Amino acid sequence: PPKSIELVNHAPDAKITLKEKDQTELECVVREARPAASVIWFKNDKVLRM
Repeated sequence: PPKSIELVNHAPDAKITLKEKDQTELECVVREARPAASVIWFKNDKVLRM
């Protein structure tokens, strides 16, 4: 497992709230994962398709 996963430009444990039809871009950094990490984003327990 990775040693850390961080959202870029957001405080640790930040809550990000959007209104319907709002758009945002999120970037994360995964550190020291061996083998390389695969990141999957979820919303309400459902996988988001990128």
